[in-house]
Amino acid sequence: MEDSDNKRNKMDNEKKPTRSTKACLECRSMKSRCNGDGTNTCERCLKRGVACVYEQTVRRRGKDKRPRIVTRRNKSKSKSDSFDEPVTKRPRTSLSTSTSSSFDEQQYTHSPQSSTPVLSTAARPPLTSHSRQHSNDLFNSVTTPAFLSPNTQFAHFTQFAPPSPQFLISPNTSYERETFWDLLVNDRCNVNQSKDRTKVNKSISDDLWLVFSRCDFIATLFNISNFFDNINDSARRVNVEPSLIHSLLAISHALQGQFQIAYVMADRAHSTLRSAMMTGRLTVGIAQSAVVGSAFCDCTQTDLTQVLQYYESFPLGTFNIKRLAAPLYAADAVIKNLALTCLDADKVAHVFDDDGIPISTTEQEVINFNDMHLQPPLHSTEDSSTCPCQSWAQPSHVTRKDDAIRFRHIPKFATENVSESHIHQEEIRRVVWGTVNNGWYLQMLDPHAVATLHTSQSSNYGVFYTAESFVLSLPEEGLRRWSRYTLWAFVDRLKLLCHAATRLSRSLPPLELHMRANKISAEVDKIERDLANLHSCNRGVHGWHVSNVAFITRLILTAKTRQFSHPDGTNTGPSDYYTRQRAREWLDAHSLIWDHIINKQSIANQPMIFVALICQALRCLDLVALDSAFTRAIHVARNILKGIEEMIAIYPTSESSDLDKMMTKVKVSCDELEKRTILAQCQPNDSIILQNIQYIKNEQS
Repeated sequence: MEDSDNKRNKMDNEKKPTRSTKACLECRSMKSRCNGDGTNTCERCLKRGVACVYEQTVRRRGKDKRPRIVTRRNKSKSKSDSFDEPVTKRPRTSLSTSTSSSFDEQQYTHSPQSSTPVLSTAARPPLTSHSRQHSNDLFNSVTTPAFLSPNTQFAHFTQFAPPSPQFLISPNTSYERETFWDLLVNDRCNVNQSKDRTKVNKSISDDLWLVFSRCDFIATLFNISNFFDNINDSARRVNVEPSLIHSLLAISHALQGQFQIAYVMADRAHSTLRSAMMTGRLTVGIAQSAVVGSAFCDCTQTDLTQVLQYYESFPLGTFNIKRLAAPLYAADAVIKNLALTCLDADKVAHVFDDDGIPISTTEQEVINFNDMHLQPPLHSTEDSSTCPCQSWAQPSHVTRKDDAIRFRHIPKFATENVSESHIHQEEIRRVVWGTVNNGWYLQMLDPHAVATLHTSQSSNYGVFYTAESFVLSLPEEGLRRWSRYTLWAFVDRLKLLCHAATRLSRSLPPLELHMRANKISAEVDKIERDLANLHSCNRGVHGWHVSNVAFITRLILTAKTRQFSHPDGTNTGPSDYYTRQRAREWLDAHSLIWDHIINKQSIANQPMIFVALICQALRCLDLVALDSAFTRAIHVARNILKGIEEMIAIYPTSESSDLDKMMTKVKVSCDELEKRTILAQCQPNDSIILQNIQYIKNEQS
């Protein structure tokens, strides 16, 4: 018996701890490896700008775990003392991110005569940004008069309350919308050393406006006047999302070079986003903050992209993982590229994969695929003087329309005559279709636009089906037809098909590749037939937009299928997706751009048309690369560049590095193609562009 006891004692003395390095509180709460040595600040805390706190003891697992000592309330209290109260430290059984440094009883005596602590405690570690709001709420609730004894003074309690880690609690799953603004205002008051909340609100609004002014697309996401009214009005602030405000402020501070404050704001946005996920409150502002953050993550610090990690926090059980895995990429593209933010995430019940098969993300009934086809309205071909666009147009008292050349015509609000329901419907259109345009602009600004015809690896044809499903789910019949059969709707739908063609995956077998290409081509043909049957105004600039995007889609499909099916480039004949007659008509139609835009409308306020025309020049060069017989396309591309240079000289615009890169790329590509091909003589139609430019010069002189 004695030998076994001696052996057990010897083993206990030789036992060594299983963990040699202690992790700080921040790394332990994030469940990540800590590279600190117990004294110096670790890399994570240094990056986030928070204090690196190490505890004296670490809760261990296994045989070397120390037994927990349970504290009990001292019941030997004298009943005669009415104002002596022992305040004990409450056990924290549910916390896994921090442990007590000492399990001894900590007793304090609050008395008017004596208020000296019996035992001294260690200083309270600083609070992280995740727990600051919740700890402040707990501290305020503890220090209320209802919590204290009637004979205990508030000043005595706040002066001698133990600064123990009992106030360092984990963030709960409650999603507080009403308190985040007060926390933000108080922080700004402390930084500016000002107590005037009006000035502080104006300062925050100025920072938000800095982000809005950098990109016109973000301005289309909101009704600016109502947005700032919601911020300043406490009664309407419930409609403003904390994650959206914090992410916008993080971007604003990063643009101003205040990266430390930007880190704090990004961390708060991420924390609020996680809380929204845990409570299932993924609402409009959350998705918008993801879209806004994705639009600006390149111009800010890369650490701000943590705001976009909204999928990592989905609780198990919210979605069926097996059903969500197949269309996950399509759903992500819908949220970020289509900005399907006018609906809550729990209402996005169906997404479509690249084969057009609806996949449910909830327990609801699967959508009927036959509902995807909406018959176009009947239009009499005898009456050619009118066009259905007139009947679908918004009344003049609802919106003020500006006759401008855009990829999507977005009317302006006349707020004095518009009801809230009309504004809500128009904001839905702006959000959904505005983000489609944003992706279109980003594609045009790509300095390697020609390379995207061949190197893109992803496929998102399901985005087109999901967008069609969303349009067909709109409540009003007139709104559904307006979003499908107007000229602007045709352009937007073709853009989605163009994106699908650009992102056609090279990993597909040749047969499946051609099947998907035929699907896209069939949808393009259907839109062009509707354009010819429904509209009498299809000869204008908007009609040219529709035909242009349709031809570019066929051009991309040709490049994709020819490269994947014939990687050696042996097939140089005409493609099945467009004919040479269509290509000639497409080249001739470029003169119509100048006839309608330069001669009839002012482009002083339309700098985006420069980027559009450069994209056209790149597509002309793609046509030459696919069919060497179209050497005339090189002349068209060079004339487009000359016309752009003339317009810049006539209408001075701000210098753009993206514009310079694109023009340089077109010039270099033209030189390379001229060396490999024998150019034919310039056709007379190609000189129309320069004649129009000279006509403008003569008018101004």
